[in-house]
Amino acid sequence: MPSPIRISFHGLDHSDAAEVSIRERIERLEQRCDRITGGRVVVEARNNSHSHLNAANRPFHVTIHLTVPGDALTANHDVKRPKSYNDIESAIADAFRAIDRKLTQYVERKSPKRRRGKTDPVEPVDHNAA
Repeated sequence: MPSPIRISFHGLDHSDAAEVSIRERIERLEQRCDRITGGRVVVEARNNSHSHLNAANRPFHVTIHLTVPGDALTANHDVKRPKSYNDIESAIADAFRAIDRKLTQYVERKSPKRRRGKTDPVEPVDHNAA
């Protein structure tokens, strides 16, 4: 059963293309970890007063929250090195790479093999694939 993942757009109109991309990426994550119980993806067009970008080209920011048994995983941009994307697909891909790393760490922590001292590497998902 697919997990209920809510997708919301703030500061921009809903994008069917962006939602399809997000849903496909979520599906790939769920294939690797069937323990995702819910979550939320927020796509924002930031209103950056220091930016010279016009209203149609405001920078995008994507935040992903996933709930898994015993934990909540959140991925967004590193506050020490904030990134702004003028391309919504790049922002989505970067956020999913970050949540993929956190989900991989979660799976490895919960793996019974790890508890016995034996781990198999988990293959990362290619979030650039269309």
